[in-house]
Amino acid sequence: MYRNQAGSNWISKAILFSSSTLLAGLVAGAALGALGSLVPVMARVASGSVASVAAVVLGVLSLAGRTRVLHCSRETPQRWVHAGPTRWALRNGATLGVGATTRIGFWLWYAVPFGSMLLANPVLGALVYGIYAGTRGMAVWGILFSLMPKYGEAYADWLLARAPVARMATAGYLIVLGVVGMLVVGL
Repeated sequence: MYRNQAGSNWISKAILFSSSTLLAGLVAGAALGALGSLVPVMARVASGSVASVAAVVLGVLSLAGRTRVLHCSRETPQRWVHAGPTRWALRNGATLGVGATTRIGFWLWYAVPFGSMLLANPVLGALVYGIYAGTRGMAVWGILFSLMPKYGEAYADWLLARAPVARMATAGYLIVLGVVGMLVVGL
């Protein structure tokens, strides 16, 4: 009964969640891009150089299983659910869109805010952070898909079984990002 009731209501809440996630990311990225424009160019280049080397080192260590991600290891507050589904969708979406105050499982995430700031452009910062937030906000659609009776738990199990592959992929992306960063700044 729970799965089938108010299906269209779930869709409207999912749209609110995805939209608030994206909006929060766009605002965070634009703010970081504007903040970065206040930092002198040479300081941004030096920061980008250090970050590029760190990205490669952390990516290699992550592939080897030798790092722990520094992050705020917590979920959004459970009490938000009791504020109603609309408020929950908006608050939870916005919090996940910013990302810094919730559980992040991979070092690659740090490239999002740092890159948004180093770009020193509100539009480019919003684009980088918006892509991250939009991707995170789309997860709700996978959850809704997993609740469909035809696919059910098989989809959720399939997705969870690929968590190690996702961690390896993000480590590889971090290495590539670090190498590209080194080439751009001229290391």
